[in-house]
Amino acid sequence: MKVGKTLVIVLVVVAVAFFFIKERQNDNRQAADGKSPVIVEQEQEPSNNGKNNDVEKEENKENNDEKDASVASEKLKGEAVYIGQIDINSIEVKEGETYEAYRLSPQMKENFDKLNLEENDRIEFTYYVDDNGQKVITGIKKKP
Repeated sequence: MKVGKTLVIVLVVVAVAFFFIKERQNDNRQAADGKSPVIVEQEQEPSNNGKNNDVEKEENKENNDEKDASVASEKLKGEAVYIGQIDINSIEVKEGETYEAYRLSPQMKENFDKLNLEENDRIEFTYYVDDNGQKVITGIKKKP
């Protein structure tokens, strides 16, 4: 009887381990195919070049702010059929025969519920493409 219980426990542990390994392989495969966004943190080599770390961080922040401003200034417009909210950060729309996911800017997230959008509403929106290639909506207007 003890051997049977031990065997069952071993099988369960092996099955769980197999599941996690298989899931990790799928995630890696999807990331390689570009099917899902994956955040990869890269270690930066310390390169002070005689600078104080605080000064270097401030310079990097200024450079990033300038880059964000240049990307955000490239406003694009779109029209689509609203499908629904994926999560608090994203919505799904249908453009022609293609379904697309768009991120909501922080301002849009705060005010999104006030739009009272329903499935299949026609919308006009402005957006930009960020450094990660994600489309970020900055304004939405319901079409009559």
